[in-house]
Amino acid sequence: MMLAMGLELFVKIYVAINYNQLQDAKRLYQETVKKPFRFEHCWDILRNAPKWQNFTKEKQPRSSTATSAVDIAANVKNALAGAGGGDAGTRPPGRKAEKKRKREGGVEEALAIIAEKQDTMVKATNRKVEVLNAMYEAQVVGKSLEGMDELQKEFYILKRNKIMDRLRAEAGATRERQIE
Repeated sequence: MMLAMGLELFVKIYVAINYNQLQDAKRLYQETVKKPFRFEHCWDILRNAPKWQNFTKEKQPRSSTATSAVDIAANVKNALAGAGGGDAGTRPPGRKAEKKRKREGGVEEALAIIAEKQDTMVKATNRKVEVLNAMYEAQVVGKSLEGMDELQKEFYILKRNKIMDRLRAEAGATRERQIE
């Protein structure tokens, strides 16, 4: 962040002084910021890069009147003063605040995802229970009563009757819904 801000200020000054007067731009930067320009090694690399040139074109004022280096320096100085102690409402959130927001929002999102997955699991479990019950009922209804003692026969007959009564009731309800 500091590098971009320092380079941006230096570019504005450098552009205002016709690109050829590097020493004047450094001096004016030092007078404005009260610190020497420490990013000359970065400037040497970036000044001819197309991406940096696009960045500087976006940052240049769009007015048709020429702006002097002193005006640019004053504007940048005001901007730097505003960034240091300006309105806190206009600053983007810091790393810690952003992480905290994501964590807090993440808990709610995670709970929603867990609830959704839990509903899916409950539905799948209910479906498995239905399938197992259907398999059990099919086994009871299809069970041969030969070779069973009277108690076992009575058990399977009662189970069959209960299953058949339930199936008849479901079939009747289905027929009534189809008629309506």
